[in-house]
Amino acid sequence: IRGASTRTRRLIHELYPGSLTDGESDQILCLLHLETGRTIDAVNQEFDKLAARLGDEEHMSLFAGISTPCHALSDYRCGYAQAQEALQVAQWLRKPGGSASFDTLGVYRYLYRFVRENVLSDAYQAQIATLAAYDQCRHTNLLETLETYLECGTNIADTSEQLHVHRNTVLQRLERIQSLCLLDLSQRATWLPLLVALKVDRLTSAGG
Repeated sequence: IRGASTRTRRLIHELYPGSLTDGESDQILCLLHLETGRTIDAVNQEFDKLAARLGDEEHMSLFAGISTPCHALSDYRCGYAQAQEALQVAQWLRKPGGSASFDTLGVYRYLYRFVRENVLSDAYQAQIATLAAYDQCRHTNLLETLETYLECGTNIADTSEQLHVHRNTVLQRLERIQSLCLLDLSQRATWLPLLVALKVDRLTSAGG
């Protein structure tokens, strides 16, 4: 761990000259000096590559949580809290290692604490469990199709484009989903709680 930590710090300083690093060997605190025009998305991608490299060469997992940029001294307390929260979600979701930035946590920011503490189930989670079992048994992609369909606002064309499959394939999968699901997918009131149940299932599967 000490060797990997030393190497990681060196790589960070090479990527971000003028940065500061501190902390124990198994956790590094970084104040990254970002050049003008360097975006948080770019930082996220660079840490994902760094995590993949460490995994391949050292057989270790690297997780990184990234805050929004800090422009004043008063921003650092909030930035540290954001980075810690992003790190926890990254550790929960990214099993092989990787990074998460606070700005891109989306709904997972609100759900991961609930998932860790929740031991109850409801009708929506029960339907997701049914679809997950079907996917595992038949090697299908019903959950991914349903999640994409709901995220695309139930637009078939957009869903087809996102999944890189033909429109008819999406329609066939949705028919199969509806045949397995007791909830009516045509009802708008079903869409949001079903999408949230999908996100909960993703977090539960990742942290399980």
